Amino acid sequence: MKLAAPVLLSFSLACAGSPSSPDEASPQPASAPAPAPAPASDPAPAPDPASLAVTPFEDESGNYGYRSESGEIVIEPKYIMASEFTGDVASVVGDGGFWFIDRRGETLAQAFVVDNAADEFVEGRARIVEGKRAMARYGFIASDKRIVVAPSWSWLLPYSEGLAPVCKDCVHEQIDEYSMMKGGTWGYIDLDGKVVIEPRFSAAEPFVDGRASVVEGGRSFVIGPDGAELGAARKK
Repeated sequence: MKLAAPVLLSFSLACAGSPSSPDEASPQPASAPAPAPAPASDPAPAPDPASLAVTPFEDESGNYGYRSESGEIVIEPKYIMASEFTGDVASVVGDGGFWFIDRRGETLAQAFVVDNAADEFVEGRARIVEGKRAMARYGFIASDKRIVVAPSWSWLLPYSEGLAPVCKDCVHEQIDEYSMMKGGTWGYIDLDGKVVIEPRFSAAEPFVDGRASVVEGGRSFVIGPDGAELGAARKK
């Protein structure tokens, strides 16, 4: 028997990852872009006068203003007198009397005057006034410069234990060097100016230890912060 001739098979092998030919240039990585120049820094903003600690000073002409701890003049010397700040408010003497100003020198309100000085802050409140004598009306400014009680009461006393006596329809009466308020009805307001005890008393004193002496219908007695009667007034 004749054997079949052998069949030769030809395989084509693909060689993966074979080296490139010398004629093929290797790709070069892209160069990183040059960093952008840093922007020029803006000059530091000038400090807000409201944030500065300022003190009064007297210039060569005798006028008063305010300057910072570094000596920078914050409020020009234009006042006859000037006080230290209480919070954001200071009292000054300018044209027409005593005034409360803020740390920018803006006028906030006319100060009520006691013993030739602006009313002092008590519990963060000081008295302000509009008008004169019989036409005057009184309110309160806070040490954060808010007008917490607009000048609308005919008279009022400083705060004590968070309450201030206020008078409706009181009349100013001048006797020699002294003045006093007569008539009207008294009540109490809180630190925000809200009436907490309606005006109904013919006289009212500030609270001390949670008690205040009042007069109603010719009778003297003591009330608590809610206006309730606590007992007879102590004899002085």
